[in-house]
Amino acid sequence: MRIFSLIIIVSSLFSPPSQTIRTVTQTFSVEPFTTSLITQLDGAVEVLYWEKDELYIEMTIHDSTSNSSEYGLDYMIGKGNYKLNCTWEKDEKTILLRTKKNNNTIFRRGQKQKTDQTFKIFIPKRLQISIQ
Repeated sequence: MRIFSLIIIVSSLFSPPSQTIRTVTQTFSVEPFTTSLITQLDGAVEVLYWEKDELYIEMTIHDSTSNSSEYGLDYMIGKGNYKLNCTWEKDEKTILLRTKKNNNTIFRRGQKQKTDQTFKIFIPKRLQISIQ
């Protein structure tokens, strides 16, 4: 029994770090005269076209820091730090999609936690997209 307990303890020390993953979704309506979308997002972007006249964004947030707390990430999401902002450009035919707040830093026990975002954006078929 002691050997079995020792094997469990040793295997838990060498297991890969846990990863906290959360998905945040947002929807924005798109006016009929809109022709293009510009994105300024930090992370990988996947674009899918669909028939609806709205933007639907799925942001997946990965907190891959070892010993990270789910509560810190949930707190930052609850405070709106991962919200996106969709605004008109000067020509009013182009919309700009970007993050509302740039400070998405989570600290745990004095150490900065690393988060990565990936985006899946569903856009109307008629829109042209520019990813910056």
